[in-house]
Amino acid sequence: MKLVPTILPKYQLVPDFSLTLLFDKFRFYRLLAGNPDRNNAEGIYIRLVYSDERQEYCLQAVNYYRKQIFPYHVNDYHPFYVYYDSNYNFIRLRYDSGHHYAKVLTETGTIILTLCFPWHGYKIGKRFLALPYKTSFLNLNDDTLRSWWLQAGKPQFKLRTKFVDPWHEGLAMQGAVKGNFRDEVHCPLCNAVELLDTMELEDTIFRVCLECQNGHRFTAIYDAMSMNIMSLKDH
Repeated sequence: MKLVPTILPKYQLVPDFSLTLLFDKFRFYRLLAGNPDRNNAEGIYIRLVYSDERQEYCLQAVNYYRKQIFPYHVNDYHPFYVYYDSNYNFIRLRYDSGHHYAKVLTETGTIILTLCFPWHGYKIGKRFLALPYKTSFLNLNDDTLRSWWLQAGKPQFKLRTKFVDPWHEGLAMQGAVKGNFRDEVHCPLCNAVELLDTMELEDTIFRVCLECQNGHRFTAIYDAMSMNIMSLKDH
């Protein structure tokens, strides 16, 4: 079986890095949200990726819970990406502000990320009544990513293409389509960008019927084995 690639060939995984060095300016809090349970494999999963072309590092982090209380579903993922120059100086932070919309922060100094109920999105700064966030940092390996990508049902992990490419332009899009950690598909008739949500899983093929912002109906297909996302015009 052909395995799902978890990183573009032009990027490199950095196996050994200093967590203290990369997170020295971050402080974490929680508001009406619990601390993850490491014994239940919950925590912040991380890996470090390097782009030789850009001379940048990206620390990809996913805050993972076994379940979300409201609205209830199993498995909950909330990412934030931290970018550094080749000397590990902070450049910018892209974070899930809720529903996987990506916001960016470039300010220097200490960064406070507060995880907020009910959708576990991040807010910048300490919120009133927020408590310190205690979590474990876990290794985000290929097997973990593939298991997240291949699960069926509503809580699908939709960060496929933008995890394979942490410099994906869709993370920074502005205007009608906000920067987003979700996968994207283009309408085959007008090329409008639509974001993927829950898809039906048949063997290794995910499928969903969509209507773009211009009223065109089409089907999006995601092949989990080849990592290809296709859009087909409905007849």
